[in-house]
Amino acid sequence: MFLLFAAFRGAFQLLAFIAGFVSVVSFLYLAWSVGTYDAQLGRVFLADVVARVCLVVGAAANVCVSRDGALGSR
Repeated sequence: MFLLFAAFRGAFQLLAFIAGFVSVVSFLYLAWSVGTYDAQLGRVFLADVVARVCLVVGAAANVCVSRDGALGSR
């Protein structure tokens, strides 16, 4: 719920990105460190890889918007 709330409140977005990264990276690390897992956990692992990519894109977009004021405004 916090991540959804933070999506619309700029003051909380940095904290939400950090929380998202910590959550995704910690699961990816745990799954990778175990090494062997079943197909269901493999799907969750893949979903978290996609979530990590989305977080990186979102964080980059957030930085661009906060730096330039809006996308494409120069």
